[in-house]
Amino acid sequence: MTMTLSNDPDAHMKGPNLPLVAILQDYVRSILKTDLQLRSIGEGEKLPLFLKQQFEFVEGWYAGRPLIFAVEQGVGSSAPSALRKYLAQIERLLGKSVVLVQSNMTGFQRAAHIEAGQPFIVPGKQLFMPQLGVALTERFSRKAIRQLDTLTPAAQLTLFTLLTGADHQEATPSQLAKGLGYTAMSMGRAIDELAILGLVETKRQGREKRVNLAGQKQEIWENAQALLVSPVRSSHLVRWLCPPPRLNLGGLSALAAHSDLMDAGLQTFAIDGPHWAVFKSDGTIEIVDADYEADAQLDVWHYSPARIEQENHSFLLSIYAQFKDDPDERVSLAAQSLIEGLWA
Repeated sequence: MTMTLSNDPDAHMKGPNLPLVAILQDYVRSILKTDLQLRSIGEGEKLPLFLKQQFEFVEGWYAGRPLIFAVEQGVGSSAPSALRKYLAQIERLLGKSVVLVQSNMTGFQRAAHIEAGQPFIVPGKQLFMPQLGVALTERFSRKAIRQLDTLTPAAQLTLFTLLTGADHQEATPSQLAKGLGYTAMSMGRAIDELAILGLVETKRQGREKRVNLAGQKQEIWENAQALLVSPVRSSHLVRWLCPPPRLNLGGLSALAAHSDLMDAGLQTFAIDGPHWAVFKSDGTIEIVDADYEADAQLDVWHYSPARIEQENHSFLLSIYAQFKDDPDERVSLAAQSLIEGLWA
């Protein structure tokens, strides 16, 4: 049954947060020119009581896809990291993508959600739904609706895997998720993003979904060029306090190892976020401020460089994405050499 929205000013005291839901429905209708067809969800009994107390839930459809809108009670009362844990739990329990809805959001909260790829709507102000390829900022940046102009890290790594791994043609989302270390939900979002951008296509074979490139490799690669992002989330100068484990080369060290570039700087290694957290907590490293104090530079990646080490082309494409637009022409040319003949 479609939810009936009331003009009663006390309606929010009698059930779902109807005033905000009504604003949400009107906002999306005015911006995306479509009706969400909101209704109360029938699966609510599957959710723990604390989640029902934290959020009101309504279900809607956009472009034929079911979405759960989690309307937070209060004004941005929870930290972004805590909210994402709650929303991930809701996705696991209900098996549908979840969009956070808040009446207001600070700049820090918006930035944190966007960095994590968490869909959200602040009715009348901002809409961020990367799984549908849509991002809108009205009041904050005065930009109109647009297609996403860069890939999320998960989508980029998935694309690299499909481009370079012969064994991944006709792969299922679950196979890709397992191989790349993502949850099923995260992989579903990455594939949706790539499909909206016209880089992959999906088809059903029996009960399974299969993922393929949406054209020849060279064509897809050329179309993806403007969308690529650096895999590096942050870089740190460090001194080793104990012998480090074996690490992947990263940055200019990796580029020099696979090209004619001369690397005269600090040795650079690529690690992922969990390893960086361990290094900081177990006494392996000390963070320093200057090159002359450092033993190495650690580039912390959005995804795991160790996981794709054996798939060398995916790793090299990541290094290419890091340096393809480097202002130093020697570096950008060395990056270009990494992909020469790759699609021949």
